[in-house]
Amino acid sequence: MTKVYDRLYVGSERDCFHSRPEWAVVHACKNPCHVNAVGYKGSLPKNHHNYLSLERGANLYLNIVDPDIPLFMPQTFVDFMNFSQKHYSEGMNLLIHCNLGESRAPSLALLS
Repeated sequence: MTKVYDRLYVGSERDCFHSRPEWAVVHACKNPCHVNAVGYKGSLPKNHHNYLSLERGANLYLNIVDPDIPLFMPQTFVDFMNFSQKHYSEGMNLLIHCNLGESRAPSLALLS
């Protein structure tokens, strides 16, 4: 886990946790986090209400992968910004992690 700003951290799957006082976590990886949180195997129908994200307490699970061709949906970033601003403004530490901590998590941290 790397501190990038006051109370803002970027990490990999190894840094993932789901419940710690004073922490909010953005899980920016389809596998295993979004899949396990929503409870599906393979792909989720695009019309499923948690297709892009699931917010559960101080955790935001994003259905986001690193494809060769960008497939990002704008609503994913809206969900991320709403979640991160809400929890950060409440004084919580914010961890943003993806699988390797090299692409999605640092990119999202730049938006914060």
